Amino acid sequence: MSQPKNMTTIASSTTKSPSLWLVALASVFLMGLGQFINRQWAKGVLFLLIFVAFLGIEFGTGAWQKMDLEYKSDYVQYFGQVANETVEGQSATLTEAVGKPSTISDPLTSLLPLKNAPDIFEAGFVQVSQDFGSGNLHGFLLPTALAQGLILAKTGTEPAEIGPDQLKILDEITKNWSTTATEKLGPLVGQTLTVTPRMPQAFTGTTLGDSTDPVVRVRYNITVDDVDYAYFAEYFPPALAQQAVGPVPREGEVRYPVRDYGGYITRSIWGMITLGALVINDEYRGVSAEARNAERPWAQADDSSKLLARGLIASVLVLFLVLAWFMNVLDAYNSRKTYLATGKVQGFVSYLKELWERAYVWILIAPSLVLISFFTVIPFLYTFLCSFTNWTYKVLLSQQLITWQGIHEYLVVFAEPAWLSVFFQVFLWTILWALASSVTVYVMGFAHALVIESPLIKGKKIWRTILIIPWAMPALISLLAFRNVFDKDGLMNQVLLATNLMKPVSDLLYGIGLEGKPDNIIFWFDPPYNANLAKFVAIMVNLWLGAPYFMMLMTGIMSTIPADRYEAAMIDGASAFQKFRYITLPLVLTATIPAMVMTVTFNFNNFGAVYFLTGGGPTWLLENLPQSLKTWSSSLPGQTDILISWIYKISFNANSQLYNKAAVYTVFIFLILGIFSVVNMRMTKAFDDEGEE
Repeated sequence: MSQPKNMTTIASSTTKSPSLWLVALASVFLMGLGQFINRQWAKGVLFLLIFVAFLGIEFGTGAWQKMDLEYKSDYVQYFGQVANETVEGQSATLTEAVGKPSTISDPLTSLLPLKNAPDIFEAGFVQVSQDFGSGNLHGFLLPTALAQGLILAKTGTEPAEIGPDQLKILDEITKNWSTTATEKLGPLVGQTLTVTPRMPQAFTGTTLGDSTDPVVRVRYNITVDDVDYAYFAEYFPPALAQQAVGPVPREGEVRYPVRDYGGYITRSIWGMITLGALVINDEYRGVSAEARNAERPWAQADDSSKLLARGLIASVLVLFLVLAWFMNVLDAYNSRKTYLATGKVQGFVSYLKELWERAYVWILIAPSLVLISFFTVIPFLYTFLCSFTNWTYKVLLSQQLITWQGIHEYLVVFAEPAWLSVFFQVFLWTILWALASSVTVYVMGFAHALVIESPLIKGKKIWRTILIIPWAMPALISLLAFRNVFDKDGLMNQVLLATNLMKPVSDLLYGIGLEGKPDNIIFWFDPPYNANLAKFVAIMVNLWLGAPYFMMLMTGIMSTIPADRYEAAMIDGASAFQKFRYITLPLVLTATIPAMVMTVTFNFNNFGAVYFLTGGGPTWLLENLPQSLKTWSSSLPGQTDILISWIYKISFNANSQLYNKAAVYTVFIFLILGIFSVVNMRMTKAFDDEGEE
């Protein structure tokens, strides 16, 4: 019998080979290991590369290798806090003259000019070294002019240059100085000199005396008459700095190793769980947290909103890895099972062909699923998680942290009477808006389609073209145009005034309850008492925009209805209404109910139709609002606001930004629309599988 292509026969006894579960456990332990045991080398490498890529993301974006070294050198940061304290045992034992900055052999002792350095700093320096015992040296630099000023103050004579005799005088002057010498150091050519300590930095390989050891440099800012001119440096051996600081980390000090050195995955998930640990000006590891710190990334303040977003992205990546790992285990198990049954190992090409045959649908939609995960699922989860936080305009990101607060906001929104009363009114109008705006466009579109398809109508193409124009125009342009038309000085009022119909129309609108009171000029959107009129206009404008879509949809459906059905009905004596009721209507409804459901859900969230037309107005009368909500005036809805436009106001209006409440309402909208869509789809046969009765 011939052996199938891409199948390898293993001569060894299958009874002595690893069991099914052992192979599966091997793949649980390491991706691809089960495939290697099954001698499926290419497949094993493929799964292993997936795992290696994930590790590459984690370790390639992390800094775990720096953690031990930086933790050991943290005393350098703390040393800045004790830089002005006197270190016991110091004594000035050596003073020597050094050259100008360009001739100093030790690069760390060079002058760092700031701006317009005066000539006093061009005359060179005097380096004062201090012995702390056991061969530990500590040194700092004095500008020559300063040294001359000190000698002048000591002796009354200003030396022309620094020589051996002058160095001896400086030894006497400096031997009792504190280690950091922040006090004023005397006259400087008639100017006042101030020395201010800067943050210490660690350097290695710097020569002090005859040995090469790591040192800690403390920089000092030289200020002359309140103008910063230059820095000079002071050096400490590590042993001395550590002695001054004490044990590091200090007792009770909190460290965040995952935050400081973790890769993208671990650091992001940590951030999502904790929402951060540091804000600007927090003391951490001897330094103050800043908004940006390129030199020490761990000293940057945390932005809770970004941490939450990154955490969700990392969670999706972990989910993809878990899915791939599960497929890896399942494949190892099934491949081993096939091998034990047949004694043959499936080749990689054969595996790819089988995978395509079994899962080609999932393979084709995989890119779409990835995009949906990042651009739909993650934003929704971000909003969902925000509803459990305290994130409002009061939380200044990087200066304050967002915190988790459980279901507190849900209780405020749905249990506190003030918020519940406003929400209930907006929710009822949203439902009415979604139904009215959908039913009207459906009915009007159906009517237009019936008229166009009528055999009595001539020039159908012309009428169809005219009726499709409102739908062909950009909705935003139409809405802004209608907003101007219904302005108090807009086209509508101008026409009514020109035709002397203003008062009759105003009385009519008042009589049918659309206007709160008759006006000489009709205020279509503005005053609170005309809320019903604003709602009516919004529905009519939406009818203008949406009816042509259903007209075109139903015209196409009606053109596909077989003519013999109408001929048979005519032979049976059916009237025109009966033909419409029993033939046209059922077939059109069956084909368009899914579109109708989608229209209702779309209009439930039709932000543009409300926001760009009425802006949510008119406002509520303040006396009709609960007292506790009057302070939230910028967050309150208008009388034509639907839930989605109110959410926008809550999120982005000035002094509002109640992101947690907006998130709660967004989750509510998702649940309402999800339930509505599922129920309607199950109640209709439009989504039944083919072949089902």
